[in-house]
Amino acid sequence: MDEKKAYEILKKYNIDYKKFNHKVLTTLEGNLNLVEGQQVKNLVLKNKKERQVYFIIIEESKYLDIGKLESEIGEKRLSFLSEDKLFEYLACHVSAVTPLGLVYDVNNKVKVLIDDSLDLDTTLGVHPFVNNITLNIKFRDLLRIFDDINTEYELVNI
Repeated sequence: MDEKKAYEILKKYNIDYKKFNHKVLTTLEGNLNLVEGQQVKNLVLKNKKERQVYFIIIEESKYLDIGKLESEIGEKRLSFLSEDKLFEYLACHVSAVTPLGLVYDVNNKVKVLIDDSLDLDTTLGVHPFVNNITLNIKFRDLLRIFDDINTEYELVNI
């Protein structure tokens, strides 16, 4: 996916952003000083028969306990979505997973689970489909996009 598409999405929703260019990131660990604001990691999981896909937005330093998450949301056997399916649903690659990709989930197969310890009244960093740039946007603006595209989301104790 082309990073220009991210800017088109932000323009469509009249969302302001602050852009940070940085080295290619495969993990935020040790790299939080590269950008401002609340930093998160995005993970995409599926249930056993892929009837439901979950886009997880979690505070960067937290470890995702998949067993705890399964109990919290009433699921069993969650596992990571394959690279091919990730691109099919969200038009992004593993190294640059972005919630902006949810605009491509036209069948609303993906449900967003947001770590309830995150501050929805501040900014968060998102990749524009590439992992050498982070855009800080208001979390509430992201939720506005979800509402517009009918993406279901909920706050979860992760």
